[in-house]
Amino acid sequence: DQLLSLIRQSLFGRYVTILGEEAGLHFLLRFDDQTKEREAIHSLRQKRIRIVGYQDYFWERNDQASCCFVMGYAGLKEKAMMRFIAEIEDMWMKQHFEFVRPNLSMEKAYFEYLEEWGKEAKMVPFAARFQQDSFEAWLDQKKREEDPQTTPEGWVSATLFALMVDGKIAGFLHLRHDLNEHLLQVGGHIGYGIRPSMRGKGYAKIMLRLGLLEAKKLGLSKVLITADDDNPASYRTIESCGGILENRFHEEEHDVLRYWIDIQTREF
Repeated sequence: DQLLSLIRQSLFGRYVTILGEEAGLHFLLRFDDQTKEREAIHSLRQKRIRIVGYQDYFWERNDQASCCFVMGYAGLKEKAMMRFIAEIEDMWMKQHFEFVRPNLSMEKAYFEYLEEWGKEAKMVPFAARFQQDSFEAWLDQKKREEDPQTTPEGWVSATLFALMVDGKIAGFLHLRHDLNEHLLQVGGHIGYGIRPSMRGKGYAKIMLRLGLLEAKKLGLSKVLITADDDNPASYRTIESCGGILENRFHEEEHDVLRYWIDIQTREF
């Protein structure tokens, strides 16, 4: 079934269990994380998504129980399915993740993040590296990089975002507002990286998805992202977010893959 397939491929797909999928026109979608049912339903209904919580079928609610939706999909067309999944993804991400510019409150988390990467590791994106005398100076540098008037010579203006999960920095994403000749070939609009201990949990896809939303807010219609051909985790993440391979070229010891993502027409 198409809807079941979309759920399994979604950002929240690895965090849910589908119950009763052979029952007919309804099934249960149970979140196996800390998703809160009442908040989820309220958020979705504000977006005019008609959804019923499993707890609504009981005389007394148990707000400690897992979030579970009763899903009916008779007559649901593909476009409606896509919007439905996108709205659930949006609700789920807002409950579990923060996607924010670096700020003073994350100083301790930032230095813990640096320590995990280690001094010799090639941290990505480059913009997340610490090259100042103090955390305050680093924050000031990141802020100046957002303004074309104060961006260092030869650079394009850009914004750095942190993906926060349970008070920890899971990774950083660097969103460049424009492209110069070099970025058009190699760097692209977006560079991102996940800390070593938090890889393999789908956070890269979540962070890239949030980064594409920010790119859309900037007024960009399409986004260029590149990946090395010896990094399948990276280029598969790009492809899962709608990346279309334009070409590849050889650089030093590997090939660079250049992907474009149309964010103007894509449903987020």
